[in-house]
Amino acid sequence: MDPEFVEYVQAMIPVYQDVRTINYIQLGISTALFYHYATTFHEEVSQVWPQKPWKIGKVLFMTTRYSAMAAMAMEINVNWPTFGVTSVSACETLLRTTNTTIWLCLYALLGGKPKYMLLLVLLFLGFMVPIYVLQAITLYSQHAYPPDELDMALGYPCSYTPPVHLQLRQISAYISFSKTVVTMAVGLVTILVRYKKQTHSLIRVIRQEGGMYFMSALILRFLSGLRHTTSVNLNDRYYIIDGLAWLCVNVFADRLLLLLRKNRHYPVG
Repeated sequence: MDPEFVEYVQAMIPVYQDVRTINYIQLGISTALFYHYATTFHEEVSQVWPQKPWKIGKVLFMTTRYSAMAAMAMEINVNWPTFGVTSVSACETLLRTTNTTIWLCLYALLGGKPKYMLLLVLLFLGFMVPIYVLQAITLYSQHAYPPDELDMALGYPCSYTPPVHLQLRQISAYISFSKTVVTMAVGLVTILVRYKKQTHSLIRVIRQEGGMYFMSALILRFLSGLRHTTSVNLNDRYYIIDGLAWLCVNVFADRLLLLLRKNRHYPVG
């Protein structure tokens, strides 16, 4: 065997160990989310499926639940040693997927009215357009290429060149952190002010369950933002905070939309 390749393999062992640990943590988080979906599937069938095809509640629910499932499948396809063959173009496509679940949840909490949709869309675009532009510059500096001998031996289907313009990624992290702060503010105002004088059962459930997931997710996203934008050392080497935030966001979205459907007097349904 080529001595240079042996030296390269030895140098990459710690990197692959970290990657494998991150993959197992992500697998555990994805398994927890899939378990939640499996144990609430009967509620989806009874509460959501009977609705008209383009009912806003059904669209929100299907979008949040099945986009998360698609994200899990793509995560496994790209980052796990599947020992399969994935085309370079497919790897490029999988590299550029995104998620907007938390904003759909805010829209549901606000009652699903068109004026709120317009406001949230404007807020979302105001933050996400510059983030996407900066990230796109960084991401499109990466290119998928056929896996090298080591990646093929370990079963990884996709390989990417290192990104350039990393300073742009830092700027987008600051914008994303600002977006999280604004989202927290909007969520708090929505839960505490909009529902302040309401006491019926739905509001109690939203406060006790939906609010718990919502705030847990945003606190975790806040901590993640601190890790990416400041010198605060959160010692999150394996991206556990990011994974838990993703789990909380999706569980919150799922539970909230099911609860809104069960309480049919609420505007989203």
